[in-house]
Formats: sequence, C-alpha cells, structure tokens
Amino acid sequence: MNTALNIFLLLVPGLPLLLVFPLLRLRMSWTCYLALLPAAILVAVPTVVSIEIPWLLFGTGLGIDGVSRLLLAMSVLLWAVAATRLHTHAGETTGKHFVSFFLLAMAGNLGLIVSTDVIGFFTFSTLMGYGFYGLLVADGNAAARRAGRVYLGFLIVADLALLEALLIAATTTTDLGFEAIRNLIGQSPASGFYLSMVLAGFALKAGAWPLHFWLPLAFRSARPAVALLLGGVPVAIALLGMVRWLPLGELALTDLGVAIQWVGLTAAIYGTVAGLRQFHPQTVLAYAGIVVTGLFVATLGSGLEWPIIGSSIKETAHLFILYSGFMLAALVSGSVLADKIKTRHALHAPLLAGHAAGALLLALAPAMVLFLCWIPADAGPLVADSGMVALWPWWTLCTSLLAVRWLYLLTYHQQEAVSAPMPVAWVVWGVLLAATVATGLLAAVWSDDPTGVVADACWPLVVGILIGSSAWWLAANNRLPALPVIPPGDLWSILGRWLSRSNRWAMSMGHQVLPRWRAAVLATADRLLQVRAWQKALDAGERSLQSWTLAVTLLLLLGIVIALLSN
Repeated sequence: MNTALNIFLLLVPGLPLLLVFPLLRLRMSWTCYLALLPAAILVAVPTVVSIEIPWLLFGTGLGIDGVSRLLLAMSVLLWAVAATRLHTHAGETTGKHFVSFFLLAMAGNLGLIVSTDVIGFFTFSTLMGYGFYGLLVADGNAAARRAGRVYLGFLIVADLALLEALLIAATTTTDLGFEAIRNLIGQSPASGFYLSMVLAGFALKAGAWPLHFWLPLAFRSARPAVALLLGGVPVAIALLGMVRWLPLGELALTDLGVAIQWVGLTAAIYGTVAGLRQFHPQTVLAYAGIVVTGLFVATLGSGLEWPIIGSSIKETAHLFILYSGFMLAALVSGSVLADKIKTRHALHAPLLAGHAAGALLLALAPAMVLFLCWIPADAGPLVADSGMVALWPWWTLCTSLLAVRWLYLLTYHQQEAVSAPMPVAWVVWGVLLAATVATGLLAAVWSDDPTGVVADACWPLVVGILIGSSAWWLAANNRLPALPVIPPGDLWSILGRWLSRSNRWAMSMGHQVLPRWRAAVLATADRLLQVRAWQKALDAGERSLQSWTLAVTLLLLLGIVIALLSN
C-alpha cells in the first residue's frame, strides 16, 4: 500500500508534466482530468505519506499530511472546475499551447503543495508561475498580453528575491526542510535580509499592496478559466509560501511586525478606495483580493511581533488560504453567470440568492482571521495589544463596501458570455460556494469563541451594507457626485506612461541627439588635427622619443616608480 501511495505521490506533479507533451495526449479527450487523478486519490486516502528523492534538485522530498491534503483538495477542485471552462466563446476546445501551459501550471501548483523543503517549493513555484504567465497571454488580446508582461516582470524579480533567501537558508543549515529553517534561521547573521527577501518575493507573487499592479490587470483581461484560478493558485499559494518560509512562532521581531501591520492596514484602505472606483465586477474582485491579502499580511506581522500568535497562525493559516481561494473563485463564477441579468428588475431568485451569498462570504472574510488566530484566554492581554485584533472590524467594513459594489456592478454591467453549458456553470458555482461555506464552518468549529466573533462582526457588516446601499440608491437616482475613475492597475498606468515617455526620450537621444553630438565632436577633432602647428608639435615629439638617451631615461624612471610602488 505504501509503495503504491509513494508512486501516486510522485505522479502528483509528474503526470501533468508528462502530459504537457502533445504527442502523449493526442488521443486523450480528458487529459486535464486525468492529470488530476493521482492528486485526487491521495486526497481521498487519509494516510500520511512521504518520500525522499536525493537525486533530484540536490535532494528534495515530497509528502502529504492533514494540512497539505486540504490544500491539495482545494487545488484539485479549482483545476477541475477550470478544466470545464477550457472552451472558446464559440464552444470549441482551446489550442494545444493553452493546454500545455495549463498542465505546466497545474504540475507546479500540485508539486509545491506536497513539497517538504524550500528547494522543491521554489522549483515548483517557479514552474507554476511561468506556466501561469502562458495562461494569461495564450490566445489573448492586447490587454491580456499587457497584464502578462507586467506579471512576468514581477515574477522574475520575485524569483530572484526567493533565490537569495534560499541561498541564505542553505548557508545556515544543510537541512532545507521547512521546520529546520524556521528553527535555525534566527542564528544566521543575514536573518533580516532573509525575511525581507521572503516577504518581498511572495508579496510580488501574491499581488499584495504595494506590489499589486499585475493583479487587477489580470483579473480584468483573463479568460474565465484563468480568472477563476487567480485567487486559488498564484495568490493563495504565495500566502502559503509566506507561512512555510517565515519563522512564525520562533522569533519575536517587534519592529518588523509592526511595520508589516501598517503595510496591511494601508493595503486595506487603498484597496477599498480603488476598488470602489472600478466599473467592472472582476476588477472589484481584484481589489477585494488586495484587501484580503493585506489582512493576511497584517496577521503575519502580528505573528512576527507576538510569537504566541505566530504559532497559532502557523497551525491554522491554511484554512484562511482555503477560504480566500474558494471565495474568489466562487465570486468569479458568479460574475460570469451574471450575463443573465439585463436590468436590475430581471434578477432571478436563485441567481440573486447566490450573488448575495457570495457577497456575504466576501464581507465576512476578515472574521476568518479571528476564527483562526484566536488565542486561549490566558493569552488574552497579549493578543489585545496586537493591531490585528484591534483593526479587524474595520477590515470587515472594507470588505462589506466592496461586496455591495460588486453586487451593484453585477446588476448594471453586461458580462461575458458563459462558455460552458449553463447547467455545468450552475453546478460549478454551487460547488465553489458550498466549499467556501464549508471552510468557514470548519474554521468556526476550531475557534474558541465562534459566537463572539460573529457578534463582533455584525456591526461593521451592517454599517458597510447601509453605506453601500445608500450609495447604490444615490447612484441609481443620479444623485451621486462624479468621482475620478481609477483604471485597473491604478498607479501602474501612471508609471507606464512615465516609462513610455522616458523610453521615447531615450530613443530620441540615441537616434538623433547623440549622433549629432558625435558628428560635431569628430568634426572639431578633425579641424584641430589639420592645424599645422599641432602637426609640427607632434612630429617634434615623435623625433624626440626616437632618441636613445631620452628612451633610456624614461625606462629608468619607469623602473624606479615600479620599485617604489612594490615596496
């Protein structure tokens, strides 16, 4: 039995990699589902399995336990749902290149979940990132290619930062397992640099503020199958990387923890303001993701400030990652289904109930943090000093406002056509909503005080709904003042225009100004060389150097100088 499970463990990333080659899938109409079969079997078998592969990547390992089994279940479900959407708007299957990128990203995603050390995690994460870049740009329009270029640039910088962190870890210990690095990284003289590289690298991959520019662009331009994966693959897995690589519960880093909490708070404010000024539902979801990742980053900051919180986060953060991945996927599916809504009077009851449920799940996302990170009563005074606990109701207010904005845009905005058959789309949407609800209920069961958390979440939720509903009514009656539009990518648009102008200036300098300066300098040099006085002086100097007396004198002086310098 163990031998068979070890083989399935190897096939979790191995089978999708094999099926990447078109020759191996010519006669396989269910290639993407077949690639998920080993992972689905391991999810169904409740056994802890691990295997060491010393000949691969300087020695690496694969394993699955209770935590990784839940994350693997999320990935299997999301990839299976995305596979049902691998159709064009005309109903034809996608091209071979898209399926190859799909399988590459799938192999990286599944492989890093079952990796037991940083080398395997880094390798599979890189594979997943570049495969996902292919998904963004394959058969896409100009907007998709632009989002892909921004994502690729951020991905390269992120991998360089994580490689630096990996090298620091390798100089600290020969055991590159996650637990060993968390325990020993504090002994490294470069531990601060390690933490900075890990945070920067995974923040770039997750689209966390202020490194978020690729995320709204990708949500807005990606096809439905890819947009559905955005929350549960690049974003959720980057959050998982932070949890696995950071020494949560091992070190007390007060200054760094407080600074990270301020970054998370700023992300919540910025994401809310920018999200409320979007005019496409999926772009609002991108900024909701920025708020949620900001909340998660602030929670990690609390864990670095207070090790007792860090220990709790290390054990339970995977449920928040599950919740956010399922939630964003469910909201994207709901956005795609909203093409049935023509006016605000045409809301069908099931569709309205589903969209309201999705908006409520988004609004209650911050409550998940208190479910998962609530510390026993004996640590209450310590936790009360944490900014994460003090500010989480305001995060609930932010997500509530964005949820109402998303519902408003679903009513008034015409969505893209649903590529999959309507019954399949409804089933997919229902499964994702049910998975999100189940994750939230599981977190509530694990919480020490679920009733108190829900009660504390009521007032910011009600305030957010009241404010959002009032703005909805004012907008519907044309009484809301005109506010400036923030384009997807916000500051990146301004930066892009500045870079474009700089590029045009550099090109004009290279093609026009510098050649003119060069020609002028050469012309001046030619005129000076043609002056007879200069020619006579050069000829006299050349004749002087031909004298043996002068040459020997210069040689002796040179030898003296070399002797003095050598002493």
